[in-house]
Amino acid sequence: MDHKVKIGVVIPVRLGGSLSEETKKSLDSIQNYVSVIKVIYGKNVSRQRNIGVKEIANSVDVIALIDDDVSFESEVFLNLVKMAYESSMIVHSAASWFFRPDVYMKVGGFDERFIRVYEEDIDFNDRARRLGLFLGVKGVKHQKKVPTFKKLFLMRFNKALYMLKNERNLKEWLRQLSMPFRVKHPLRFLAHLCFYIGIIYYAVIIAISGRDKKFIP
Repeated sequence: MDHKVKIGVVIPVRLGGSLSEETKKSLDSIQNYVSVIKVIYGKNVSRQRNIGVKEIANSVDVIALIDDDVSFESEVFLNLVKMAYESSMIVHSAASWFFRPDVYMKVGGFDERFIRVYEEDIDFNDRARRLGLFLGVKGVKHQKKVPTFKKLFLMRFNKALYMLKNERNLKEWLRQLSMPFRVKHPLRFLAHLCFYIGIIYYAVIIAISGRDKKFIP
């Protein structure tokens, strides 16, 4: 790849959190190829990603937007950057996205209405896919974590916004709505009920701000 291509890295990290050791090692392996690394701390991962991209968009040719718990080899990283630069696509690998800044703008960035985290990545990928700008590949490794009940509550709540924005299949809607009545654990039952609460909450949000609001102009 042409070393004149300027590469920027954006990493959202939750307040009080830090980069995993695997991510630190991966960043060390690419430091000679990268122009800027921007770590954005906050509570809303979509907003953090959008802020980071906007801050460096005018100074780099390709941005690698990675989570704080991923790992990769330098050759893999550079290949994904090259792929994004030459194809003008959103190249997705595990919890990482590689793209030209103008392509990110076309997709509209991550939807900041998703609370904290969960489902915002699937929503972003779906919007890129509908525009013919999505390319999913392997290469980046992402640490798998077992969700706690607290996280499950949030996943189900945010699932409502994803469904309201993207899902038109009646069968899938019925499947999601029936989930509380197909589990035996009382906490899982309550978690799945959050989907109903989310529908009411996000229906109001969409009515006010619109279904396809863009967060990057």
